[in-house]
Amino acid sequence: MTALVKEVDLIIKLFNHFHIPLLVVGSGPDEIQLKAMAGDTIIFLGQMSPQELLPLIKNARGYINLTKESFGLGTAEALLLGVPVFGYDDGASPELVDKDS
Repeated sequence: MTALVKEVDLIIKLFNHFHIPLLVVGSGPDEIQLKAMAGDTIIFLGQMSPQELLPLIKNARGYINLTKESFGLGTAEALLLGVPVFGYDDGASPELVDKDS
């Protein structure tokens, strides 16, 4: 198995272990490998439009940001909707997320 980017494989293993539901949005070159390791509580939704994403994020129990961009639009949207955000301590996440709350 090649090295998977952005530690998605570790997140899938964690959610598998605890049998926690996880919705994965987007796709990429590692999608087949990730789907093969995913348990029955993990659903891959593929690419979604902003109109499709809004209700999904709004009703989420948390948002995991796997990018290190200079401004995290997804992170900002989740925070505006009152959804907890988990992300790297790099890029936009530390600027937008209050670690103490």
